[in-house]
Amino acid sequence: MTAVSLQKSLLDFFAQQDLNKTYWVAYSGGLDSQVLLALCASLRTQIPIQLHAVHIHHGLSPHADRWAQHCAQYCQAQHISYVEQRITLPAAENNEQSNLEERAREARYAAFTALLQAGDMLLTGHHQDDQAETLLIQLLRGAGPKGLAAMPSLKTFEAHSSQLGRPLLAFSRDLLRQYALEQQLVWIEDESNDNLGLTRNFIRQQLMPMLLTRWPTVANTLARSAAHCSEAQDLLEQYALTLCQASQGASTATLSVKKLLALDTARQKLVLRTWIKQSGHILPNTQKLMSIMETVLTAAWDRQPQVCWKKTILRRYRDDLFLLRDKEGVKKSQEVVDWDFVAPCQLSGGEVLSAELVIGHGLRLSSVTVRYRQGGEVMDLGGSGRRSLKQLFQEWGVPPWLRDSVPLIFVGEQLVQVVGYRCDPRYVVGKGEKGWVVR
Repeated sequence: MTAVSLQKSLLDFFAQQDLNKTYWVAYSGGLDSQVLLALCASLRTQIPIQLHAVHIHHGLSPHADRWAQHCAQYCQAQHISYVEQRITLPAAENNEQSNLEERAREARYAAFTALLQAGDMLLTGHHQDDQAETLLIQLLRGAGPKGLAAMPSLKTFEAHSSQLGRPLLAFSRDLLRQYALEQQLVWIEDESNDNLGLTRNFIRQQLMPMLLTRWPTVANTLARSAAHCSEAQDLLEQYALTLCQASQGASTATLSVKKLLALDTARQKLVLRTWIKQSGHILPNTQKLMSIMETVLTAAWDRQPQVCWKKTILRRYRDDLFLLRDKEGVKKSQEVVDWDFVAPCQLSGGEVLSAELVIGHGLRLSSVTVRYRQGGEVMDLGGSGRRSLKQLFQEWGVPPWLRDSVPLIFVGEQLVQVVGYRCDPRYVVGKGEKGWVVR
C-alpha cells in the first residue's frame, strides 16, 4: 500500500496545480529526492507534467562527481530532462566559520532560483522527519512563530513568480525508504550525514532516537505543532500588515517614529520586522532590533541616529525611519552631463532621467546640463525670492544623506529644476505651450 498512498498523495498535489507549468525536481540522488523523482516519473502516464531534474554539484565531497554521474544516468534511463549545476560556496563572512549547512542551502537555492523561469515550480523531497528536525533547530535558535512554522508545503520565491513545492511533507522517512526498497531504487548515501558536528545530523542521529523511546510518534507530533505555528503566523502577518500601514511615515517607504512610540514594545517589534521584510531587507537579530528601539526611536527630534546590519542601514530623519542599502546616499561625482531631453539621460550613479513634452507643464528649454549638488546652489522662486538649495531641502524634508543624490538641472550656472521637487518658475511654460516634464 506504500506505493499507492504515495502516488495518490502526489496526484492530489498535482490536481491543485497548473499542469501546464514546468516542474523541476531538486535531485541530489539521496533517498528523499530519489523517491520523489521516481514517483513523479511514474505519474507521467496519468498526468501530462513537464518534468525536469536539477542536480546541484557542491564539490564538497570527494564522491561528488560519482553522485552527479549516478543522477545523470538515472535520468537518461527514465527519459527525464536533466540539468547539472556546479556551485562554489561563498566564503564565511568576516573570516568566521559560519554554518556550513546554511551556506550550502543558500547557495543551492540561489542556483535553483537562477534556473527557474516565471511560473515554474521546484519540487523537493522534504518529509515529515525533516519538518520535525527543522522545528527543533528553530526552537533551539530561539525562533518565534515564523521559524517554528518550519517548512510550508508551498511557497513563492521572492525573486519571481516561481514556486517551491514539498509534496511529501506528510510522509515519514521510514515510509519513503520502504517505497524505495519495494521499487528497488538505488540511492546515494552522503557520508556527511554521519558528521555529528552538523546540527541537523546531531538532532537526527542523537536527539530524535532518544525522543522516540519516550514518544514513538514524536515526528508526527512536532510536524503538527509546526502546522499550528504556521496558522498562527498567517494570522499574525495579516495583523502586522494592518499595523504597518497605520504606522506609515511621510511616504510609503517610511515609518513614523511618533506612531511607533504610541505602540507597546511587542507591537513595535512586529511593525519593524514587517516593514523591514516588506522592504526587501534581511531582518536584524534581536540585539540590533533592540538597539533600534532603544537608541533610534528615543533619540531627540533633531538627531540622526542609525543602526547597521548585514547590507542594511536604518536611519532616522525627524519623525521618519528610512531603510537604505549600504551604498545608498554616497556622494555623487562632479560630473556635468549635457542633455537635449530627446533621449534618456544616463548618469554615472545609475539614475536615468527621461523627459516628455506636455502641454501646459514643464520647462521651456531645448538643452540643459545635469549635475549633482556641490554646495552653494541657489534657486529663484519667482515671487518668493531666492533660496539656497540647503534651505529648500530642509523645508522639503529631504534627509541629508539623500541630498547629494538628487539630480539638478541647470542652464549655464542657473539652477532651474531640482528633479522631483521644484522648478524655477521663470523657465516654466505657460498655458497652451509645450514643455519638457522631467522624471
